[in-house]
Amino acid sequence: MSTFSVPYRVMFFHVKIASIDQVCGSDFIKGLSFPIEEATKVDITAYLQNSFGSPARLDYGTGHELNFIAFLCCLELLSVLDLRDRSKVALKIFVRYTGLTRTIQQYFRLEPAGSLGAWGLDDYCFIPFLWYFILLDYGSMCFMLRRGSAQLQIHSSSAPNLIIADPLVVEEGNMFFDSCRYVKLVKGGPLEVVSPTLASLSTVKSWKQMTEGLFKMYCVS
Repeated sequence: MSTFSVPYRVMFFHVKIASIDQVCGSDFIKGLSFPIEEATKVDITAYLQNSFGSPARLDYGTGHELNFIAFLCCLELLSVLDLRDRSKVALKIFVRYTGLTRTIQQYFRLEPAGSLGAWGLDDYCFIPFLWYFILLDYGSMCFMLRRGSAQLQIHSSSAPNLIIADPLVVEEGNMFFDSCRYVKLVKGGPLEVVSPTLASLSTVKSWKQMTEGLFKMYCVS
């Protein structure tokens, strides 16, 4: 795929988005056991279709990510998802969605939409960072991480630099660490160089300050 011209990439990207929409959108809506108004179906489908990048511009950014969140919100309003399952939605569904979008980004060589360069957290996404810290800030989650052969228990009272500044801490399937790894993979260097804003999070004293700062940054962006 990397040797294909732009028109071929556009064509195949359109096919990919159409197949995702058919399986996850149209077929999913048809399979619901209760009727949905036509206008609602249009909204849900549009949110899902715009969750994986732009076939016209061949890019992906936080706006596409926000469309998927809107899609999840619609499912919650329709009682397909339960309010009590929000942590599971964040740690399971959204993590898998983010993994899929990263595969699409690499396969179709999507450009970042609205990138802030080295002064942004990530060229493509923001929510994995924000949600991870919110879960820790509110004390609703406790994560077991690996530092070499040892295990670390991360919770609301843990210092942020315990996991952000320590290069030995790794955890597959963790939305924050996966995001950090992807930033280093895409930008090709240590976080201190390619994403100083992300690296600077290790200097923040508490998860509360971290969450408030990231939320303000997200609202501005």
